[in-house]
Amino acid sequence: MSFNTHFKARLFLVAILFGIGVFTASPLKAQEAAAVDPGLLPTNPFYFVKEWQRAFRGFLTFNPVAKAELELKIADEKAVEIQKVDEASSENGEAVKKAIENYRRTQIRLKDRFESLRETSENPDFDRLLGQLAEKTVRHDKFFDNIAKKFGEEAEIQELVSETKEKIDEVIVAGFQKDETSKFAAKLEEAL
Repeated sequence: MSFNTHFKARLFLVAILFGIGVFTASPLKAQEAAAVDPGLLPTNPFYFVKEWQRAFRGFLTFNPVAKAELELKIADEKAVEIQKVDEASSENGEAVKKAIENYRRTQIRLKDRFESLRETSENPDFDRLLGQLAEKTVRHDKFFDNIAKKFGEEAEIQELVSETKEKIDEVIVAGFQKDETSKFAAKLEEAL
C-alpha cells in the first residue's frame, strides 16, 4: 500500500470517528451528564462506539499530562458505568463483572501513562493532576469496597474486585513516585 493510499485510508477513518463523535454526543452535554447519566453502558451492544470515541479523544490529545488526565477521567466515567450497571441489573453478576473488567483495563493504561510521564509536581498542571489522582483513586477504592460487600457471595466478582483494587494501588504508587513523599501523602490524606 502506498503512502498516499495509507494516508487517505487513515484520514477517512479519522473523519468517520469524528462524525460519530459529533453526532452522538456534544462535549458540553457529556460533561453535564457525566455525574448523572454515563450514556452507553458496557452491557449495550453499541458500547464499542463509546470506546472508539474515547480512543479518538486520546489520539487527538498530544500533551502527556493531558493524556494522563483524560485517562483518569475515563476511569472515573467507567466507575460511574459500573454503578449504573449494578443499579440497572443488580441480579446480573455477569454484567457487573464485564463493567469491572472494563474499568480494570483502564487502570492498567492509567498506570502505564503515569509511569511514562517525565513530569514532576513542580509543574502546576501535573501537581493538579496528582491531586485529582489521589481524590479519584481513594473514591474508587471505597466504591469497590462497597461492590465487594454487595457481592460477598460471588467468588468471581470478589476476585475481580481484588485484582482491580490492586491495579488502583499500582496507579497510586505510580503517582506517588512522581511527587514528593510528604506532598502526595497530604493529597491522599485530604482525599480520605
